[in-house]
This record gives sequence, structure tokens and C-alpha cells, in this order.
Amino acid sequence: MQVGFTWHELFAPQPEAAVAFLAGVCGGTVTRAPLETPGGGPFLLLIRERRPVLGVMQPPRPGSPSWWDGYVAVPDLDAALERASALGARVVFDAPMTAEGWGRFSFLIDPQGAGLGVIQPSADAAIGGPNPGVGWQELAVDDPEAALAFYGALFDWREVGRLERPAGPCLLLGYGSERTGRLTVVRRGEGEAAGWRYYLHVGRLDPALAAAQERGATIVTGPRRVPGGGFAAVGVDPQGVDFALHAPRR
Repeated sequence: MQVGFTWHELFAPQPEAAVAFLAGVCGGTVTRAPLETPGGGPFLLLIRERRPVLGVMQPPRPGSPSWWDGYVAVPDLDAALERASALGARVVFDAPMTAEGWGRFSFLIDPQGAGLGVIQPSADAAIGGPNPGVGWQELAVDDPEAALAFYGALFDWREVGRLERPAGPCLLLGYGSERTGRLTVVRRGEGEAAGWRYYLHVGRLDPALAAAQERGATIVTGPRRVPGGGFAAVGVDPQGVDFALHAPRR
């Protein structure tokens, strides 16, 4: 098993509106999964190419802001969590949780404060390989070199390139047969919280941005070229939920 991102989730105050917006921008269909959610509302799935690529649900606590989670697939969840703790991460759940048809999972906070899900997919899970619905993952932290050391020891992610920039190095990481693994680590900007940003994959960026704006979104940054190839942009949907897009072409 390649130890890379296999699943992503969005917590949004209005999950139906959030997933409908993303389906309109990125393509795909929406279905409801028969699972209970922490917030008590529906667990909605964005389906692309017959595979679930994103789960959308309400935050567990009313009034909480929206956020995105990503999950890394591992062959042995217990061993991964034990190794993460030894490397200085904090495991959030007292014990791993199980979702039928998905697998066993938990959540950790890395030594620099970035949250990350870890999942051991079940044999019948529709996930397991790299998530085709997400084109890029970017981690912003105070110390990219320390992040490289942590994730290298935890998941065997390796540096496959870097760009030196005035704000600090941009590290490109790879794993398994993935040349870049679609992963970068950068130094976080002033006032920016440490954490991961997940860029949803689209075929061409400009038409996707036009579709987002037609649906009431505001584009915050981009389009811009990104390390490893392609273009990216970040926006805010009509209900104030952040989203990010990545495409090989404008």
C-alpha cells in the first residue's frame, strides 16, 4: 500500500449547499451515505469517476467554523499511531474508530500543530489508493525541514525536489511510485495557522474558476503556477467556506 492521502472531508455549516457548489465546479454527483455523523446531519459524498472523493458533513458543534480534513492510508493503523506518538505527535482519539465499509481511523496533531487523519481501509472500502479527486496537498508550518523529518520517519515520505524562495524553501515530497506524491511543504505566512490545504483536481482551471464565480464564489488567490507542474487557485464559496483547486492546464 502506498502511504499517501486517500480520503478527504469537509465540515461545513450547510453541507448540502457546500457539496452542491463543489459538484458544480469540479464535476461529479452527490449521494448520501448511511453513516451517522458527529454533528447529527447527513454524510454527503461527492462521487467522481464512480469513486467517492469527498465527504461533506456538519461540524460536531453548532457554530463551529468550516474546515477540511485529509486522511493518509496506512497498512497498520495501530503501528502508525504508536510511531506518531514516539515522534512527538498527539493522537486525538482515545481509541481508533471504525466506520463500516471504510475502515479504522484516527486523527493526530503533528509536532508543529497541523492536524491529519490516518486510516487503515477495510478490505471492502471504496478508498485505499491516492484520491483522484484531489490534485495537490500543501502543508504550511514554521519549520519545513522538521516537517520533512517527521513525515519521513512516519510515512517514509521523501524529498524529491525543492524551490528556494525568499519566504523559505518549498519542499516537494514523494512516496512509493509517485514522483512527487502531489505534496509540498512550505513555511507558513504571518498570521496563517499551521495546517494542510487540499486542492481539488479539475481538468482546466479557468473554466472551473468561472463556474465558481457564476455560483457566487470569490477568488482569493491565483491562478498561479505550482511546484511540480500545473496551476492552482484558492477561493471562498457563497457561505464562506474555503476551497482550493488544482489543474494541469489553465
